[in-house]
Amino acid sequence: MPVGLGVFRLSIPGLATAAFLMLNISDKVTVFNVRERGWAFKFMPSIAVITASLGGVLAGIAFAYYGIFMNSISLPVILWIVAMSITFFVIADILKVRLNDRISVANPKCAAPAYAME
Repeated sequence: MPVGLGVFRLSIPGLATAAFLMLNISDKVTVFNVRERGWAFKFMPSIAVITASLGGVLAGIAFAYYGIFMNSISLPVILWIVAMSITFFVIADILKVRLNDRISVANPKCAAPAYAME
């Protein structure tokens, strides 16, 4: 049984809201993850990118909590979704760095930067 239906006892519309929030947060953290070959925050993104991402996440959380355009979900569900998104972001970042290091060692031609800004 899915966690949303079992543990959190969400209705189907509540599960749809949880899925919206998960996608809203995960697309932001994915952008931060794929923008660097190394660790995601080795080089900080611009203030505009951080502001836009944080604003989008906070708006999504507010929409989900207050039920704007969708059914509302409780704060524990929202916090669980945020925690899981951050956890998967960290795991994906670790895997990305390890795999990029392994690919660079196995094939030095792949070690060149994806863009020519140097």
